[in-house]
Amino acid sequence: MKPTYVVLSLTLTGLITFASHHGRADDAFSSITNATGKANSAVNNAQDAAAKAKAEAAATAKAQGLIDKAKSYIADKKYQPALDTLNKLKGMKLTTEQQTMVDGMKTQLKSLMAASDTGKSLGGLLNK
Repeated sequence: MKPTYVVLSLTLTGLITFASHHGRADDAFSSITNATGKANSAVNNAQDAAAKAKAEAAATAKAQGLIDKAKSYIADKKYQPALDTLNKLKGMKLTTEQQTMVDGMKTQLKSLMAASDTGKSLGGLLNK
């Protein structure tokens, strides 16, 4: 039995017992109805929060997968695929740490790509 339902059952049992000893059936029914509504609302809120947290965790994991893939491309000196992979993150909600990492990687890629282009240009000139 779920903890929420146990609490609700105990609350209802207590209210019924109290009401039966004091002859207030209408008050007990009203209290039970009110407690049931509050418990259901709390359960729904908790379920909504859990679903939202799960969706956010999945989005964060997906973004982290793309970041890791871009890191791998950089390590292999595949700069354009790394940049393309980082561009797939546009529109995704990133954590502060992820955003900082992506910004740093983009800056690093610009430098690496510029150095690579310069090297290729110099190599082409020297081979003539």
